Amino acid sequence: MSLSSEIVSRTQRLYDGVGGDIWTVSHRQPLLWALLGFLPWGSNMSAAERFVDRSSSEWETGTVLDVPIGMGRMFPAYANRLRPKRVIAVDLAPGQLRRAQRSARRSGFAGETRFIAADVVSLPLPDASVNSILTEGGFHHFPDRAAAMRELMRVLVPGGHIAGYGLVAGETRRGDWCLRASYRTKIVARPITADEMRSIILEAGVSDWCEFRTGSMLCFSGRKAPTPSSPAESERSTERSAPTVVPNLSA
Repeated sequence: MSLSSEIVSRTQRLYDGVGGDIWTVSHRQPLLWALLGFLPWGSNMSAAERFVDRSSSEWETGTVLDVPIGMGRMFPAYANRLRPKRVIAVDLAPGQLRRAQRSARRSGFAGETRFIAADVVSLPLPDASVNSILTEGGFHHFPDRAAAMRELMRVLVPGGHIAGYGLVAGETRRGDWCLRASYRTKIVARPITADEMRSIILEAGVSDWCEFRTGSMLCFSGRKAPTPSSPAESERSTERSAPTVVPNLSA
């Protein structure tokens, strides 16, 4: 088995079992959720989620791709605030899909959701078939991040939005130690820095980059670069791609 295949297999087993249960139970308990982010990573998970929520608050949502869907954190927002026409919920772990289905039913949004067990590098979706993408907490698990981003950009419409977060190296000492330990046990991919993560995402075709860091977590939002209709429009698109850094979301 290749290293990439082993990481995929171990990640799936982790979230199918106790890892997914711990993640779900912790998210329902604010103190546990805070400790889960702070103790290993020095991160404020609530601030990371607020960044994503603020980034997506004004999206014109038709079809949203949520990958990895995890426990389905966003379903209350889909049902009550964002109101997309459809959500495509993708996860490698069937156990996570079952947890997300329960969340969708509780939120009254199961009828508008399609659940798919798939790898992010091989999505069973047509080109330019989703209007926006949420990818929370998956980037550090993807063995081939560049291939994953190319696939996400393939299914996203030109001008469509993307937001999410992932763990990066070089931000906190304990976060680096935990990432190295997780990599040795093959439940995350090779640790990369924030600069590397940003470069991979931008090179895949994301513009209008905005980021926020909390501990070892890099949160980001952007858009798939629209197809320019003229050289002048292409130049304006390049100007818009200058990175924006959000300094504080602790409140």
